[in-house]
Amino acid sequence: MPGEKVRHIIVCKSKDDVAPAKKLAEEQGGVIESTYTIMPGFVVDMPADSISTFSNSPHIESAELDGKVTTQ
Repeated sequence: MPGEKVRHIIVCKSKDDVAPAKKLAEEQGGVIESTYTIMPGFVVDMPADSISTFSNSPHIESAELDGKVTTQ
């Protein structure tokens, strides 16, 4: 559905990249839910059609859908 927000885990290339990456997410309609301290990154709820913005960002290492992980 257009405009539907989807939760993503964003990993930045360095701690200095977190602020510009968060700004980019917010400019695309994202809502920052939490920021990691153990690694440079954050969790964001973004419109599903906006996540492709991160594929060309020099600040982003990876952007993955957040979800439940199981071993079986």
